[in-house]
Amino acid sequence: SVFAPKGGVGKTTVAVNVAVALRQQTRQPVLLFDADVGVGNVTSVLDVPVRMGLADLADSPLSEWTDAAFEHTVTTHAETGVRVLTWGDDPAESERVTVDLMLAACRWGRLNHSYVVIDNHPGYADRTMAMLTVSSEIFLVITPEMGALRNSAQFLGLARELGLDSMIRVIVNRANHGIRLADMSKTLGLPISASIVSNGPKAVIAANEGKPLLLKYPRER
Repeated sequence: SVFAPKGGVGKTTVAVNVAVALRQQTRQPVLLFDADVGVGNVTSVLDVPVRMGLADLADSPLSEWTDAAFEHTVTTHAETGVRVLTWGDDPAESERVTVDLMLAACRWGRLNHSYVVIDNHPGYADRTMAMLTVSSEIFLVITPEMGALRNSAQFLGLARELGLDSMIRVIVNRANHGIRLADMSKTLGLPISASIVSNGPKAVIAANEGKPLLLKYPRER
């Protein structure tokens, strides 16, 4: 799972590029699951044809949530082979996507792919907490500013209560501006697993073209 309790920190960009990197490095089947229900924009950052989403399965009984049904909702990024499953694209339909449907999609994803990367909603709704609970790792994306740091510290408190803290890896985006990494690590009580330096203009260009940063700027630091 890729998660941030605060929006605008680069969560989706990290999720997309992690999925692409896993596919490039392993050549194994990779599923990128847009679980940011209601507002997710994976299909904007990654240019893939939009077919269907989980919302299209919402009226079907559980017995019809078959491999074939989930397979029918998936689209593939032609250049990398990363497979993409979305919740849908109409915010008015978002409430129809239930926790049970998302968990079923996760189970299908894990059975049919070597890696599943989940881009989560920035909040503590039942759907997001369900996704975090079934994940093997949680990438907590944070920027070096007080608001993001405070929100992340609050999330870590909740994660410790739920026994999820051992799965969390802190990823600092825009790490070359703001609070020092050592101070962030001390405040959070966790090591910084990875950091990404800021290059806003290139990130915007890549997102607007629907091309992952790893492909658009493969030598970019």
